[in-house]
Amino acid sequence: PYFAWRLLLADTEHWRGLGQRACCLHVKFTHQFPVSEITSAEGLHVLIEMHRKHIVDFAHLNLEQRIGVGASAAVYRGTLRSKTPVAIKVYTPKEINDDVVAAFSHEAALCGALNHPNVVTFHGMCVCPPTICLVSELCRGSVADYLAARPLDAEPLQQVAVDVCLLLDAARAVAYLHSFSPPFIHRDLKPGNLLLDAGNRVKLTDFGDSRASEDDTRCDALRKMSVRGTVEYMAPEVINGKAGLAQYSVAADIYSLGITFWDVLHPTATKYPGAHHHHLRVFERVLDGARPALRPDLHPTLARLLGAAWAAAPEARPSAAKVVSMLEAVQDDVLGPLALDLSKAATYVGGGKDHFVEGAHLVDCMLDMDWVSDAFEAVRVGAALMDAGFLHHAKHARGFENGPSLYSFDEDAIDASVPLVLSSRDTVTVSSSKDTLQPARCACQQFAQGLKQTKQVHSSVQSMLTVKDQPLTLKLLEDDFIATSDSGA
Repeated sequence: PYFAWRLLLADTEHWRGLGQRACCLHVKFTHQFPVSEITSAEGLHVLIEMHRKHIVDFAHLNLEQRIGVGASAAVYRGTLRSKTPVAIKVYTPKEINDDVVAAFSHEAALCGALNHPNVVTFHGMCVCPPTICLVSELCRGSVADYLAARPLDAEPLQQVAVDVCLLLDAARAVAYLHSFSPPFIHRDLKPGNLLLDAGNRVKLTDFGDSRASEDDTRCDALRKMSVRGTVEYMAPEVINGKAGLAQYSVAADIYSLGITFWDVLHPTATKYPGAHHHHLRVFERVLDGARPALRPDLHPTLARLLGAAWAAAPEARPSAAKVVSMLEAVQDDVLGPLALDLSKAATYVGGGKDHFVEGAHLVDCMLDMDWVSDAFEAVRVGAALMDAGFLHHAKHARGFENGPSLYSFDEDAIDASVPLVLSSRDTVTVSSSKDTLQPARCACQQFAQGLKQTKQVHSSVQSMLTVKDQPLTLKLLEDDFIATSDSGA
């Protein structure tokens, strides 16, 4: 009997706590964001019915602090189910009409359908009258913030290695969007919409303006979209759009990606000197063929890539897949000499023919050699070494981690990359991939790219409950709807 009493008491306290937190959150949003209640209730019911599988009960959300604010939304740091750090984007439209429901339905459906290591993870949608919240993965900040804060005294080769990691992540995200049939067009690619996670991996976000490209067989009128994007990242054909309409294609994203690449590679430079960010002056220069100046020491492949990406003619720009291929070639070229230097500087554990090194030690080595400015960058460079095939996990079972996991350098890959310096190699410090337990198809590259994850139970899966299992959400919405209907009568 005592055990049963304690169990019932714990259950009561649990649900009482959820109810109190839900009511507090509901009151807070209602007071901060007043809105037409009858319109809100009707529209939100429609939204819930359309996206049941993405609904997360707001009783399981805990808002901690506001980390950003925009014209139409505020972003809060919080936790989901008291353990998963999340970013909560809170929208409070003045009226929940058909257009608003359609817009949120589009963004929720797209976010829920996307699944890629370089796209922000979507946990679900939370409806808390009069607000709509999109709950997603919590990242450290944006690439724009990162570029503004990073030191500028890194050696050229090491800085290119760090930069290429950012470019490659962004390109892979865009290539993933464009791989759909029809392809998705982001329409607002820029450093501010690229976030960085704990491993310094770039995550694409903000799909509110994304649209599916129409089939080529459709008439031109159907392929026109309203003009979206940020001025300095708009392609010429978008700027040329008449009557508020523009011809969007995947090539417009490639142009924006090229300008974003320039930002990463020239963090302190000005794109269009004298334009002073004036919209019309920027438009005029872009349409006249002007493009941001490239620094003279830029890697030649990167210079060619930027020139192709921001070509005036859309058909002259490379595909996102081609951009990824070119960046992978630059990554291999840049990381080869660094892998050799790192293999010489590392202290190995174990004996015999296999020589392994801890991930945390490699991070320390990169910091000591001033390759990177912090451990986040070091982890991303370590993942890049695995992606390029120069480094492998001891059991080929996980990506690069700043911890005790063991890794080995691939002698054959490094030899092939830097043949001119082989005579200076200390052969004791590296092990050949043939000597380790590498399977026929090594999974290290997939782990490094985030395409494969170490097996574990993801809390995000448990949180994706359908709305029929969320009694508090339904009850509050029903009460909202009944009360406003009565008042309207």
